[in-house]
Order: sequence, then C-alpha cells, then structure tokens
Amino acid sequence: MSRMLKAMAACAILIGAVGILPASEHVPSYPGSRIELQTHLRAFWNLGDWEPMVSLDGRVEDGFELFYRSLTLGTYYRLHRNLKVGGFYRAQQGARHDDDWVATGGSFDWDDTGSRTEHLFFADVSPRVLLDMLPGENWVLMLKSRYFYNSFNRQQWLTVRPGLTWFWIVDREPQLNVSGNYEFYIPLNFGETVLYGHGPYLNVLYHLSPTVKLDATAAYRTRTWSTSEDVEDDPAHGDYQKTVRTWLLGLGVIFRF
Repeated sequence: MSRMLKAMAACAILIGAVGILPASEHVPSYPGSRIELQTHLRAFWNLGDWEPMVSLDGRVEDGFELFYRSLTLGTYYRLHRNLKVGGFYRAQQGARHDDDWVATGGSFDWDDTGSRTEHLFFADVSPRVLLDMLPGENWVLMLKSRYFYNSFNRQQWLTVRPGLTWFWIVDREPQLNVSGNYEFYIPLNFGETVLYGHGPYLNVLYHLSPTVKLDATAAYRTRTWSTSEDVEDDPAHGDYQKTVRTWLLGLGVIFRF
C-alpha cells in the first residue's frame, strides 16, 4: 500500500512540475485583448470598365499594443458584367508573422514591427451572379479570390471569400447593402496548417449619398500561429501551433466618383 501511495505522490509531483515548467513560455502570448478595432477610408473612380481605387486602412490589436496601417493602390477591370479582375500594390506597417515571435534576453516576445514597412502585391478575381429566384430578388452571390505576395518575407497566400449580399433599393437607388461572408486564408509556402486563418463576418453598407457610403463590419476571426524560427533554433523548446480567436469590429467611409 505504501508503494502505491509513493507512486501516486510521485505522479502528482511530476504532473505539478510539468505544469510549472518554463517550456510553455516559448508559445506566443497573444492576444492581450480578444477585440480588434479597424477603420478604413477608400475611394473608387468609375472610368468605364476601369475602376481605380485607393485605400487607407488602420487596425489596433493585442489590447492596443499593435497598430497596423496600410496604403493600397490599384484598379479593378470589368471583363464581363458578372466578373471583375484587379491588380494592387500595398505598403503596410505593424503586420505580424510567425517569425516575429523572437528570443529576447532569454525569453520570447513579439518583435516590434510598428516601423517596419512591407510591400505586397496582389491580384483579385471577383465573379458574381444575381440570384433573382430568392425573395426580394435583389440578392448577389460573389466569390472574391485573391493571390498575395509579400516581398519582405516572400510569403505567398490565397484568400477565398464566398459571400451573399442583399440590396435594399428604393426608386432604383440603392439604400443599404447587407452581406454575409466567410473568408479562408490559405498559406502557399509557409505555416504548418492548411488554413492560416478563417472566419465569418457581417458587413453593412449605408448609401448616405450617391458619392458617400458608410461601412460597418463585425467578424469572428480564427488564426493559427506556427513555430517561429527562433524557437526552432533553440533545442530547449518544442514546436507549437497556437489558435487564437478574436472579434473584429470596423467602421469606415467609402467614396465613389
């Protein structure tokens, strides 16, 4: 009986020791807040089949510890009444990647990316179709697909976002758009998971005037962080995959000329 008690005590000590081992300290401690806030200011110009665009975006993450901002320039081109394609350039600061979880003074922490400028290039293909068989008739199904290349770390990925939008129209003038979407973030040459991120989001667009639109978004985002380079280079730590879920709330203004 005493041997059994000793064995049980040893197991308890072992479990307790595992619980306090510093090995888990190498796993990213993120986020400090489960709510992210974003805003944007966008302008589109209608030039026949061409639709140039400029966008300023900002987002706060990790309990206001991280401030992301970007400038996007590019244009859409209408190949068909149901198909748009586009090419874009984006300069961004404050973006975090797997390898930004770095060793600092014997521990791990997020690298400061607030002043690091990254250059991205991406292509957009957006087929859409009117679903006039649905009640109200003003329903549009769209599949927005984008290919990204980041010149900073040479990462490539796809985002695929199916969405259904209802248009409220009065006297042939749009008043309100309500969209339900689900986005899939698919890494092509990095990460350890098939999906780097995914999640549903709801978007409401209010047509204040033919030129000015007010935009509101609520999303529930899931992201998976994989083992960073610094952790891989330290034999004292094992690999990890950490899944983080956050709410994203956004407000913006859109101009159409």
